[in-house]
Order: sequence, then C-alpha cells, then structure tokens
Amino acid sequence: MKIQNHDVWFGYIKLLELSKIDLPVETNIGISRIINALKEPYKEIEIKRIELLKKYGRKNRKRKQLVVDPLSERSIKFAAEFGEILLQSKDVQIERIKLPRKIVSYCNNCQSPIEVSFLISPDTLLPLLGKFIE
Repeated sequence: MKIQNHDVWFGYIKLLELSKIDLPVETNIGISRIINALKEPYKEIEIKRIELLKKYGRKNRKRKQLVVDPLSERSIKFAAEFGEILLQSKDVQIERIKLPRKIVSYCNNCQSPIEVSFLISPDTLLPLLGKFIE
C-alpha cells in the first residue's frame, strides 16, 4: 500500500496508544503487524525531523531541548522542509484491521464476563481511519 509520510508520522503514535487497550487477540496481532511495518519509516522521519531541529532550532534552557521559535523566520523554513518530508510517499505492506464494536469486560462485583461497547477517542481514531483501520 502506498502511504504518505504524514500517515506514518501520525498513525504510528496513535497505533501505539491503541495497542495498550485490551482488544481481541486477532485485532491486537493486526495492530502489532502494522506497528512493526511502520517502525522503520517512522524512525527515518524522526531522524530527519531532528536534523531539521538542529538546523533551525535553538536550545531552550528551561526545557533543555531544541525548539523552533514559531515567530521566527526559521520556523517557516522548518515547517516548509518538514512539510516536504511528510508529503513524500512510500510503499508499506500492511493489512487494514477492523475494530470490534463490542469487547469483553468483567463485572466489578462478580468478575463475570460482559460485553460492553468499545469506546475510543476521536483523536486516536481519526488519523487511523482509512489507511490502517477499515
């Protein structure tokens, strides 16, 4: 599947969040496969982002990290170059997953298994829809 780097950049982190939720085994295996497929492309993007931070950023003494001042001309150059990186495409072998509508949970009182609706926050779900989740 051909995906753009911005899908990798946003999707990888959201998939890591999703992987922390107790889901059916098949769903977790599918999430793990996608995470493994995106790991190297994500690292490549992160390395390029750090290079751009070193080029355009300045050390923030309070935070003890490199930051690009959003009001400076350097931020425009940083955003343009990083934007170009995020628009690049690559082929990644992934199979989209289906999230369950309901999951098994356990009653707090008697520990009996019960089906409950699977709830996920939109900020986690939206970057994943279409590319990684059906």
